[in-house]
Order: sequence, then C-alpha cells, then structure tokens
Amino acid sequence: VVPSGKWISPKSRIEYPLEWKVKFKDGDFLVKPVFSEQEFDGRQSTGMIYWEGMVIAEGQIFGKKKKAIGYLELK
Repeated sequence: VVPSGKWISPKSRIEYPLEWKVKFKDGDFLVKPVFSEQEFDGRQSTGMIYWEGMVIAEGQIFGKKKKAIGYLELK
C-alpha cells in the first residue's frame, strides 16, 4: 500500500492520506474517497477527530478491470 494523495482539513488542519495505490501479485487498485471532506470533529463530545467515509477502488485483477466501493476510517 503506497499513499499517493493527501487532504488537509480546513477546520482541524489535520493532514490525512486520502489516496492509495494498493499493489499485489495479480493486480493493483487505486483507492480514493468519493469526496475528501468527510472528517468527524467530536471535540465537543468524545474529544476525537478522525476521518471516515465512502471510498472507491478501481483497478485490475487477473487482467480484468474491476471497481468496488467501501468505507474507511482514519485516526
């Protein structure tokens, strides 16, 4: 897994790695968020700030193009 993009929150100023190249023996995928601004700011409740949201993965496996959706949390 190689980070290839980042996003800096305008509210918390935290930098998140929000794009990755995932390489494996039989293919690779580019994973990126549907949109970058999906940060949860819980300073008023839990005291935690983290990024969570929907991601899309696109790439190839065994020579065939594939696409997937997922959910990611970063702290």
